[in-house]
Amino acid sequence: MTKSSPEKKILVVEDVLTTGDSARKVIEVTRALEGKVVGLGVLCNRGKVTEADVISVPRLTALLEVELAMYDAKTCPLCEQDIPINTDVGKGREFLAKQR
Repeated sequence: MTKSSPEKKILVVEDVLTTGDSARKVIEVTRALEGKVVGLGVLCNRGKVTEADVISVPRLTALLEVELAMYDAKTCPLCEQDIPINTDVGKGREFLAKQR
């Protein structure tokens, strides 16, 4: 991989933030290649992720802040009620494949 010009301003864009791990990795790589990260733009911040959570990005802007419940597979109240997992959106299909 080639290094970026130190003057290049980079805006990292993400669809949904849950933990910020993916965005943090992109920011780390961008900085390692000498890119100047000017901010992180997201459609939805569902994990209360802050600038500090993604290694001090100068600015974090979300179009939507939503608090969504997350459950451990063993203690999920939806599973206990036999509510089926949606495999059309999110990671439902992945989750079911891992359970097999």
